[in-house]
Amino acid sequence: DGDKQISKISIICMFKNNEAYLNNFFFKVIAEFEETYDVDFEYYIIENNSSDNTRTLLKEFFKKKSTRSKLLLFNMKEDFRNIGNGKNYERLYNLAKIRNKLINNITPLGSDWCLFIDSNIFFKKEIISDCFSYAPSENNIGMLIPYTQQLFIPEIHKIPNMTKPTLLSHYYDTFSFYDKNNKTFWPYCAFEKCKMCNRNDCKDRTSIPVDEKIVDVSSAFSGFCFIQTDIINNKLIRWETLSHEVKADESICEHFLFCHMLRKLTNKRIVVLQDVDNIYRTY
Repeated sequence: DGDKQISKISIICMFKNNEAYLNNFFFKVIAEFEETYDVDFEYYIIENNSSDNTRTLLKEFFKKKSTRSKLLLFNMKEDFRNIGNGKNYERLYNLAKIRNKLINNITPLGSDWCLFIDSNIFFKKEIISDCFSYAPSENNIGMLIPYTQQLFIPEIHKIPNMTKPTLLSHYYDTFSFYDKNNKTFWPYCAFEKCKMCNRNDCKDRTSIPVDEKIVDVSSAFSGFCFIQTDIINNKLIRWETLSHEVKADESICEHFLFCHMLRKLTNKRIVVLQDVDNIYRTY
C-alpha cells in the first residue's frame, strides 16, 4: 500500500450452495494468495442453509485456519426471494441483514484491509498487487474496487452470433453503481469501454472514458472490493435499504447507503480501478 507494508488482510464472504465454486476455484486461489504474499490472511465466512456440500467444505477449510478466522452457520430457512429485477425489498433487506450479522459478529478486526468476495467471482492471484499498486492509503481511498466484468454465456444471455462464453468489457454491477454526481446508469454500465451498453437513455450523465484509470464514484461494490478495516470496525457504517415503490416493492441498493455513510463519516474516496479488469463474474 504505497510505502506501507500490509501485515494482515481479512477475507470476508457469504456462501450458499457454492460447492462447485469452492472446489473448482475459491480454495485454489486462496492457496495461491497465501503462497504469493507476505501477508497474514484471516477468513470470515457466513454460510446460509445450503442444500449441497458447501457447509461441510467450509468446516474442513476452517479446521486448517487460525483461531482468529471464523465460520458462522446461519439457518434462515426462508431464504430471501430473488424475484423481479433484483431490486425487491425483501431480497435486499435480507442480504443486508446477513452481511451485517456477519460483520457485527467479527468486529473489531485487527487487519489493515478487508477483502469482500462474492460467490462466482473469478480472478487471478495478481489482483491484490494490481489493486495496491494504486497506493490507496496515500490517496485517501477507503474503498477500492476492480473493474469486474460480466462473463456472457450463450445459453443464458442469448446474444446474437455469440457461440462461446465471452467478455465484452461490461461492468456487471450496474445496480450498486452511482457516479460521483450520485447518478445511476442502471440498467446500463457507465463505461465507454463496454461493448454492450448503449447509453442513449442516460440523460444528463457523462460516461466514463477509457483512459480514466481511477474512477471516483459515490457508490459501487462489484462483488469484489477492498475496504479499510477501520471503516468496517465503525458500527455506524452498515448496509441498509428502503422501499421506494409500491407494486414491485422496489428498493434502493444496500451498497448505496453503505457507501453514503462511508463517505459522510470518513471523507474517504470510493474508486473503481478501470485498468484492473482481469476479473469477471458468472452465474
